Amino acid sequence: IGMSALAVYLKKNKIDVSGSDIASNSNTKILEKNGIPVQIGHKPSNVIGKDMIFYSTAIKDNPEIDAAKKSNIPFYNRSKLLQLICNDKFTIVVTGSHGKTTTTSMLGHLLVCSGLSPTIITGGIMNNFGQNIYLTDSNYVVVEADESDGTVFKLDPKILIYLNVDKEHLDYYKSYTKLKAKIKTYIKKVSKNSLVILNNDDIFLQKLSNISKNIITIGKSIKSNYYYKIDKLTVRLAAQADNGISLIIMRNEDLTESYLDPKISELSTRERRQLLEEKISLTSNGDLNITDVPIFQQGQRPYCAVNTLGMATYHIGLRMSTDALAAGARFRYSNSAKGSKMLDLYRAAAEESGATLQRGRSFDFNRAQKYLEKGYPIIVWRRFSYQRDKIHTAAAKGIKLPDPLSEDQSKWPTSQNDPGHASVITGFNKKSGEVIFMESWGVNSRGKRMSAKELEATSYATFYLKI
Repeated sequence: IGMSALAVYLKKNKIDVSGSDIASNSNTKILEKNGIPVQIGHKPSNVIGKDMIFYSTAIKDNPEIDAAKKSNIPFYNRSKLLQLICNDKFTIVVTGSHGKTTTTSMLGHLLVCSGLSPTIITGGIMNNFGQNIYLTDSNYVVVEADESDGTVFKLDPKILIYLNVDKEHLDYYKSYTKLKAKIKTYIKKVSKNSLVILNNDDIFLQKLSNISKNIITIGKSIKSNYYYKIDKLTVRLAAQADNGISLIIMRNEDLTESYLDPKISELSTRERRQLLEEKISLTSNGDLNITDVPIFQQGQRPYCAVNTLGMATYHIGLRMSTDALAAGARFRYSNSAKGSKMLDLYRAAAEESGATLQRGRSFDFNRAQKYLEKGYPIIVWRRFSYQRDKIHTAAAKGIKLPDPLSEDQSKWPTSQNDPGHASVITGFNKKSGEVIFMESWGVNSRGKRMSAKELEATSYATFYLKI
């Protein structure tokens, strides 16, 4: 089917072209509608009087090739013709083991809608165009290239999109190891001067993502990234099918390869730790509290676990919006966290921050003090009660907390039926046995207090970040 698209391309460029196939089919009918005669059956007589032959390697023992040899007619496989078509064009190549036709068709359609109107050449029929080629006079070409006979490795695109790698075409490459070596060499070569986009969900391609600065990644992982440059701005998109989408626009000069604050990334580990310790406040009553932790307001969205992660990681240097974090966590709905991949997000955000993440179950006051004394905010998932929240809020204003006696403990939300909630622990008072914490609700949600015993009883997951 790939040959028919190239035949139409030649015909539209005023080159006389004919062809042959083993049987009449929908593709031969499309060719005939385009004024291209098609002989049924591969026969030596089909090449008589022809100036050049292009053939598909999918056809074995083709008598037309034997006839061309005897008649000294130049003959080349399909990859040579594709290479000639793409040589002087801005070529975008889509390749890989699976999904090439779909991706090529979608990308081509988007570019057509954007006004670039590229020529699109695929290995399958595009629903919106009714054939496997969309031909224009544009300098842009979007082409599906196959690995089966090494076609893709002969192209020199401006943009290369590699979708995935599977154990295919080993009859041609002899082994999976040789196939992967060929792909690695090709990506390394193309990425020297052109943009390469790799699917970060493919284990093999993921390992190649650091070969060049001209490689960017796509995929479900938060480590994947989408970049688009528009004049002096760069757009960074985090998107998943049926999930949240985040769009970040920044100046080109502010763009970095990671989400870590450029000023922070220039510091050594020792300097980063020292900077965090400088943001600790000590008061005469024994309060130790981390200052400068921002509040990311969640509004009506179920983002408390996302926003508290954003608040804590921002404090240690990560610069990533809560919408981007939510997209990375695969949030599907605006009013529910159901189906999100929160633990994966926490691990990825910690890695992006240059930090380690340790997870405990219930809050441990003694352990927490060691982290807070070093300037590390702690994220706690806990059971929530509006009545208790009123008490914790009042304590922020100086009203004394109830003694954690048995009658007070009975009011603590410890049931699995109580709603879950996430808070950021920023400090403590060892003498009073209290923790100081904040919420992702607004300026009035700082400095709340509760007894450490209550937090230990009502928490069900604790996250400790450390550089």
